[in-house]
Amino acid sequence: MVCWRARLVLVVVMWGGVAAAHTTRPLQDFIAIGSALKMFKVDAGRYPTEEEGLRALVEGPVNWPKERKWPQVMKKIPTDPWGHPYFYIASPSAGEDYGLYSGGKDGVSYSKGNDPDDWNTWSDHDPEEHGWRDSWMNRLKKNPVPFSLAIVLLVFAVVEVIRVRRGLSRRT
Repeated sequence: MVCWRARLVLVVVMWGGVAAAHTTRPLQDFIAIGSALKMFKVDAGRYPTEEEGLRALVEGPVNWPKERKWPQVMKKIPTDPWGHPYFYIASPSAGEDYGLYSGGKDGVSYSKGNDPDDWNTWSDHDPEEHGWRDSWMNRLKKNPVPFSLAIVLLVFAVVEVIRVRRGLSRRT
């Protein structure tokens, strides 16, 4: 049986992980999809059109020669942390080849990625501005005491779990 201290530490760690997921996952997905788009460009000689969208990464471009097998770039397109699809824009502004955006928590964008709650590849993302929780690193910079306490609790919980397991293994 795991003691209450170990459970408390697990709750603290899980809370931090869930809070950080909403602020970092869209950025990680943008990097992964961006890499796939660059691979698409190498294979097809161009980025997908807006009509083809991100589906082209999975299915291939519509004008791909039938005699050549399409080297599938992605197995499936990821969804944002709220389960909504990411959107693709061909050349959103001068100097950019493509843009990606998420409609945010509500999944809706009235401005093609420029709503206050949207995440996109062409502007900075401030979690506090969006009302989302800060990342672990930003919270650590602002107030290191709770994180120091969490680390001490985590070490204490690991030691307690090891002690309990050793006690159980002696009985068997």
